[in-house]
Amino acid sequence: MMSDLFFTLTELHVMFLKKNTKKQKKTAMQHLSWIQIILKVLLRRAQVRENLDKLSPALEDYKKVLEIDSTQCKALEAVSRLPKQIEIQQEKMKEECIAKLKDLGNLVLKPFWIKY
Repeated sequence: MMSDLFFTLTELHVMFLKKNTKKQKKTAMQHLSWIQIILKVLLRRAQVRENLDKLSPALEDYKKVLEIDSTQCKALEAVSRLPKQIEIQQEKMKEECIAKLKDLGNLVLKPFWIKY
């Protein structure tokens, strides 16, 4: 949906810039400024999510930024870097869950002098 919106806005800008009326050029520039604001907001939100270790949502935001503007260096770098970090984070969580399950099993089996 978001990419459709920006694709439509981009088509409007091309159409407006082809015509020479001041009002249409002003409208096109307003649309472009809104897109730039949305890009900044998405980039900031992605950076905050990344700092809070919410890597998957941050990756989604960076991908949205690239849908809008594929020349954003920060987003390109993050999209190449984050999948590895997400995989490492998921492995850590899996190890922690297994350790907790093992501790729970030992707690249940302790009365029977059995350890797992």
